[in-house]
Amino acid sequence: MKARSGDGTRPPKKEIGTFAITTPRAPHRKGSADPMFPEKANVTFAEVLARDDVRARVWERGVGLTLACGSAACATLVAAARLGLMERKGTVRLPGGDLIIEWRGSDDRVLMTGPVEYEGAFILDEALFEAAAP
Repeated sequence: MKARSGDGTRPPKKEIGTFAITTPRAPHRKGSADPMFPEKANVTFAEVLARDDVRARVWERGVGLTLACGSAACATLVAAARLGLMERKGTVRLPGGDLIIEWRGSDDRVLMTGPVEYEGAFILDEALFEAAAP
């Protein structure tokens, strides 16, 4: 997570690690998993813009860059708040749209508010559920 310093309204710069994405397909190629993450990993890259504003990009294993991810948006705000970079409520800006995330102090619950769109109706084969059953 990287915070930009600037005009006093932004938190001080704090960099944690570096990263590089060489090609959009690299994580999907056979043998491309890092030994530390043999099952691959979901990763969120975030830049804190202000105490209530963060921009994020999400890389999901098996998918690549995604337009949005609600759980990653929630985790991004909580991580930034725990690091002292953000307040407990703010906007997480994702390529697919902005989400308002609030980490309530009263009960430690994380709430997400954002737009909803109808994608379509789907019929799933029952075999999918049987295969996933314990």
